[in-house]
Amino acid sequence: MQRNIDFYFDFTSPYSYVASGHIETLAARYEFTVTWKPILLGFIFRTTGGPAITGMHPWKARYALADFERNARHHGMPYRHPTQFPQATQHPVRATLWLQQAQPELAVPFVREVYRAIFVEDKVVNEPETLAAIGETLAIDREALLGAIKAPAFKEASARLNAEAEALEIFGAPTFVVEGERFWGSDRMAHLEQRLRELAGGKRSVKSLVDEASARVRAVSPEQAMGMRVREDVVFVDLRDVRELKREGIIPGAVHAPRGMLEFWVDPSSPYYKQVFTPDKTYVLFCAAAWRSALACATMMDMGFLPDVMHLEGGFEAWRKAGGEVGRKE
Repeated sequence: MQRNIDFYFDFTSPYSYVASGHIETLAARYEFTVTWKPILLGFIFRTTGGPAITGMHPWKARYALADFERNARHHGMPYRHPTQFPQATQHPVRATLWLQQAQPELAVPFVREVYRAIFVEDKVVNEPETLAAIGETLAIDREALLGAIKAPAFKEASARLNAEAEALEIFGAPTFVVEGERFWGSDRMAHLEQRLRELAGGKRSVKSLVDEASARVRAVSPEQAMGMRVREDVVFVDLRDVRELKREGIIPGAVHAPRGMLEFWVDPSSPYYKQVFTPDKTYVLFCAAAWRSALACATMMDMGFLPDVMHLEGGFEAWRKAGGEVGRKE
């Protein structure tokens, strides 16, 4: 049975914004799903007495403002502190709950676009026109969205979700709930990961590793890659075993770099360094089906010697099916 993380988030919370950018990747690492649950923290504060930043002592408030930006920077996310902070978010909450019913595949992208509007573009997202414009970027029906934020059903659904959060004694956002255990704050995601690892028995499947790598790296379609072959600054790198090359064929001109040697060949300090790998070129890695290339591309990014590296979507098989040139291994 698929295990799940309940992710309680507030749209006006900078820490929830940061968590929203990483929770799906973390969950996929251990083959968990995520249920996104938008709450209104201001109402919960009425119960708990927890102060918003406007009610903090000035010393603490100034620290919090600095920490918002520092936390986002640490996690590699852009951050611009909103002019209006905190701001009302009843409408984006209702819109999210509506999308989770009507077009669930668009709910998470919508949440992320709302967060971008608040913490990057400095917009006031409770304004219906602002929300409608965000929805249009995702091809969400304008009138349906505007109707949803006024509908009593989604106002009631929001109230029920807040009541659910209070019943779980959720007092801040983000809060992650896994099998009844709560983890509060984006700075507790390392603790959350430890618990996910324990529940997964300390194991990770190769699929989860590939999925995580694929979410990080750039991919080019076979058609895009065909167009890139004419460029002198682009190097294609074939990661397949030599037996595959003889059996399936090659992309003419590609450098063959066995997967087990790639890291040694790209590091100038390695005794096995190959001068074909230089930081002034663009590298397109490929294998049979884009699994090994995704992992290798992520490793190249972590090593940092090749700043412009990507992999071929679908691998050599997709290249062949798209009509890409195929030669024979001599």
